Parts: sequence; structure tokens; C-alpha cells
Amino acid sequence: MSRHTIEARLSLAWILVGMSPVMGGCMDAGQDIEADEIDIEADETLEAESEFTGAEEGEPQVIEPLSPCEPHIGLTDKQGSLIVGRGSIEGPCPNSTADLIIQEKVGPVWIERSWATVNGTGYDQIVEYDCTGHGQDWYRTKIFYPNVNGGISKYSNEIHVYC
Repeated sequence: MSRHTIEARLSLAWILVGMSPVMGGCMDAGQDIEADEIDIEADETLEAESEFTGAEEGEPQVIEPLSPCEPHIGLTDKQGSLIVGRGSIEGPCPNSTADLIIQEKVGPVWIERSWATVNGTGYDQIVEYDCTGHGQDWYRTKIFYPNVNGGISKYSNEIHVYC
């Protein structure tokens, strides 16, 4: 389920209970919502409610991840003039993807230099970057796995090498 679908369902939930995140308050007493203003079936409401953890009264509800999958980052090393990074996805999510990126440190900022896509689970994806002519620099690999909470980023070891 996309983040936008969840936001739409949350907005609808606010409307159903008489709260408006846009208006910043409750509906006036006696104010009714016309049935034709809300186009929703009962099972859609139940589906949206089932995706939230039960919270104690007064505590905010937390969205649980819809996927139990986890990105993993391997070691970054230098092989000849190539910077090589590795990453994978683990879990029951064969159609998931993640971005695997070689980064170079330029001043205080990490710049993305080379990309590869991890498609599904069960193997290590490799990403390479030819650093010829860059002199002495710092490199690392990043994996980014998008999910309903925005995503998970993990970083490898940093290497300081001469290219």
C-alpha cells in the first residue's frame, strides 16, 4: 500500500470521527455528513484500521511496516581502479527493490557516483565505480530500501584509497 493511500485513509478516518486535520478541529454539534459525501464501503474502513497497532488510550497510533524485509549492506573495497560495493534484501519479498549506491566524500558531503538496483531477494548485488584519476578519496556504499515509513538506509564501511 502506498504512502498516499495511507494518508488518504487517515484523512477519511478523521472525517468519519468528525475531526478535520485541515480545519484544525471538531465539527459543530449537530452537523451531519451527508452519506453521498463519503464514498467508502465498510470493509475498506476495517482494512485501514487493521494496519495500525493498538495504542494505549492517549498515545498516538504507529503504522506497522507492511513488509518484514530487511536491506543488508556488505563491505566496500577497492579492486584495481574499481570501488566495489555489495548489498542485498532479505525476507519474504521477492518483488522488492532497493537502490545500491557507491558514494565518494567530497569535502563534508557524500556524492553519489554509481548506482545499481537490487531486484528481489536471495543474492548479493554488486555496484562498481571506476575511480581512476580521483586521487586520494573516501568511499562507501549505501543501500536504500523504500517502505511505507519512507525507507531504510544503511551504509558500509568507509575506505580511504588512492585511485
